[in-house]
Amino acid sequence: MQFIAALALYCAAALALAGAPLAPVSVDGADLRRDGEIFRVFGVQNLEHPFERAFYREGTPLQRAAMQRRIDALEALGVNTLRAHLQLFDFVGMAPSGELFARERAFDNLSYLVSLAQEAGIYLLLSANNVWTTDVLPAWYDDMHYRERWEVQAFFLGQLALRLAPSPAILAYELMSEPVVRLEADAPWYSGQIEDYRFVQAVARGVPEDQANAVGREWVLRLRAAVREHDPQGLVTFGAMGGFYGGPLGVDNVGPLLDLVSPHIYPSVEDPGYALRIVHRYLAAGKPLVIGETHSFQSSPALFAEFLREAAPLVDGIISFYHGSGDAAAPIGRSRSALILDWHAQNLQVLREMRAYILQPPAP
Repeated sequence: MQFIAALALYCAAALALAGAPLAPVSVDGADLRRDGEIFRVFGVQNLEHPFERAFYREGTPLQRAAMQRRIDALEALGVNTLRAHLQLFDFVGMAPSGELFARERAFDNLSYLVSLAQEAGIYLLLSANNVWTTDVLPAWYDDMHYRERWEVQAFFLGQLALRLAPSPAILAYELMSEPVVRLEADAPWYSGQIEDYRFVQAVARGVPEDQANAVGREWVLRLRAAVREHDPQGLVTFGAMGGFYGGPLGVDNVGPLLDLVSPHIYPSVEDPGYALRIVHRYLAAGKPLVIGETHSFQSSPALFAEFLREAAPLVDGIISFYHGSGDAAAPIGRSRSALILDWHAQNLQVLREMRAYILQPPAP
């Protein structure tokens, strides 16, 4: 009986996703809707950061074919959303005159990805303005005052909205992944190092404590305006570090300025209740809540599945990770160790098992 019920749930979720027209997603109070019906996000993001960057910067026929295979794999997995990591200076440059310009090849390759995703019925969460590696970091950017940096970031978002707004495949514009406001004047612009990547970027530094909350709101408003200038209906969020629900960029301060909240929440074996407590804190904002990053690496497959089971009825969607084609039997670009790949394969297996439940969970 349990098997029949589970099979029925899976089939219902598959029918709800398969063949559905790719219509724009909108916000209705604390819900996401598509064509008037509740829309739930079941998504992933690619951990092959070198491949992603090469695809945008070069976009050779072989790289485009490889991206097609990845989209095919995501379609087979049954996801409806891909979070795309966009590195700022792969898309934006500055001329000797001081004028910002768009790198057309990168935008053309992104447009190709959008067309692939739209054809496959997959939405894109565009994570913009990231500077995860410093190999192409121009000195002029780090020499700028933080409000000047905002203008560079706003230029990028404006170009994204200008070029991509006609596509219903754009779920939302993520202003940045894991931004922070630093009080110290000599604080690093980039932190949160894992391997060769720095996943945290300061959007301001040297901010007096009594002005920090106002600066956080100013940053969101400036970048949101850049999106809305070209895409008035575009949804805006940013990738928030889950435990930072207070402070200048905490949901308590900037939540009202966002269309949806997208915290990064990783269940922990050391504190099994931690992740769900964060979910409840973000729910208090009264906005659609899409978990923008989550993975089993700080817990275990069993604890990760338990977290997904508890969180899914409460949130509007969950985005995790995959690597390569998503096909464990024929991975593409095995650039990481077998141990790391096995680790991601376990995570992917949990997602496969939880897919139907995430798409159609019971009422909380």
